Amino acid sequence: MPKRSPAPLLPEWSYRVASLILVAGFLLVAYGLLRAATHPGWQDTEGYLGHGLYVHEHGGWIGWLRQSFAGTFPISERHPLYLVLIAPFAARAASYFFAAKLMNVLFGALVLISVLWMTRRRYGAGPSLLAGSLYAVSQSLVIASSHVNNEPLFVLTMLWAWWWLTSGEAPWRWAVGGVCAGLAWLTKSPAVLLVVAVGLASLWSTRGRVLRQPALWSFLLALVCTTSPWLVNNWRAYGTPLYEGVNTHIMWLDRWSQLGDPASVMYRDPYGIKTIAHNALPDARAYLATHGLGTIVRRLAGGYAQELIVVARDALRPAAALPRLLGYGWGWALLALGLFGWWRLGPGFERRVVGFWALAFLTFFGWDAPLFPDVRYLAPLVPVFVGYAGVVLWRMLLSRYSARRAAQVALAASLAVVAAPALWIAGYGGLTAPQPRMNLSPAYERLVGWVKDTLPQGGAMLVGPTMEFYGGWWLLSAPVQIYQPPLVATQEAFLEYLDARGITTLVIHPENLQGLEDRLKLALAPHWYVSQDGAIEERTPLPGWQRVFADPGTPSRFLIYQPLEVTDGR
Repeated sequence: MPKRSPAPLLPEWSYRVASLILVAGFLLVAYGLLRAATHPGWQDTEGYLGHGLYVHEHGGWIGWLRQSFAGTFPISERHPLYLVLIAPFAARAASYFFAAKLMNVLFGALVLISVLWMTRRRYGAGPSLLAGSLYAVSQSLVIASSHVNNEPLFVLTMLWAWWWLTSGEAPWRWAVGGVCAGLAWLTKSPAVLLVVAVGLASLWSTRGRVLRQPALWSFLLALVCTTSPWLVNNWRAYGTPLYEGVNTHIMWLDRWSQLGDPASVMYRDPYGIKTIAHNALPDARAYLATHGLGTIVRRLAGGYAQELIVVARDALRPAAALPRLLGYGWGWALLALGLFGWWRLGPGFERRVVGFWALAFLTFFGWDAPLFPDVRYLAPLVPVFVGYAGVVLWRMLLSRYSARRAAQVALAASLAVVAAPALWIAGYGGLTAPQPRMNLSPAYERLVGWVKDTLPQGGAMLVGPTMEFYGGWWLLSAPVQIYQPPLVATQEAFLEYLDARGITTLVIHPENLQGLEDRLKLALAPHWYVSQDGAIEERTPLPGWQRVFADPGTPSRFLIYQPLEVTDGR
């Protein structure tokens, strides 16, 4: 790997100006996409906003600390740091949704600045500009930074943990790395994969004498101290410091519809907090007892292929709407350059850490690939490998041009890569065209309004699965319990499911009429159908239930039912 040049090949101001232009170009692109991302049903947006509201209404970060050390913090599916950071401006209004996205644009800019600085410090200005421009337009950074999610914060903390852990063996450096890794763990659980990678790399580097390494002990001590609120809460509330709620079981599913197992009793409130009253979902023991070795190997091998061929490619390619072959080729070429640059590191601690880290991520998320193959799950690795790709591209330029000419080409190319999408965003009006801050469908707004007016004291309501009526339940202040439909094939089983959970409000719409694997459709087809214009129509009432509201829209998108004895909305 090339070392940093002893003297700048171009005036220092040119690198600084170019870096500022790269960051400004990223901000324009991310902000333009932020303004277009107006539906709060994207991925886990609803959960983040609801959880942030819970923190806001229960004492903010001080309340979180108090509840954590008392073992009463109720959110287990998502780690708390991002929730604590968006809590100060939480409100049941569109401004909250917008502010959470805006904060992520700023986190994304910090990640990009970190990549520029780290690559410049370690490899020089040329690789820094090349890597920075490639990362600034990558789908991994731009999409995450323009939506509500914890990925930009997670990548920022993981990137700094990697930096300090690969910058020398001084215990103080590893202690800082432990703090950063702890903050990453407080943001998202896969941070533990970096801890595993550091342990394996240390074991290899010390030839088994890892316990004699002071730096490792300082890393672990800093990590435990930083994550102590989360660890204590889980230990006191659930009996294990590594509790992950329903996520512990999701990784052992074969298909999403298993979440509709009628033997499980799970619901969530408007805060997005999931309560598991009875859990019949599979765990590791149940999965291994019902799946042979061949099935396990095929799932893992298919997951590796999916992560490398599709997910990594999409994470590295530009977020701009390029022709398919060009976008795919960009992603695969950048992946190849990054892997080559990683190998060119030569045998040493950094290559071992990154190698074990990448292997851990590919294994963990490759196993889950049949359920959610998404670029966000490889996000922490993207800036590291883009940095290695920038070094390889710089070497390629040096093999063809003089050092000064190579620096000029790198500067011009990096600015062109970022300027193109930034000018496109500005040119078509992405920064100035009128755009609502939040966009729920009119039918969804009517449904939320009905719940506000009719169920102020809460109740148990069955709604999903749905994309149209998802994303805005955090707007409610009533303590409504929201259930998902079961995986059943008969009307009798469906009615038993409703009765066993005390469900008092049933929302029927085109999406949940189709049901899980069409099983619910078989049970409900005698009572409802979807007309050609997309309206939900009733054939005959469900036995024991009465219709209390019909969406007045055209077409009518939902019908609401309550048991015959329920007349006051409770």
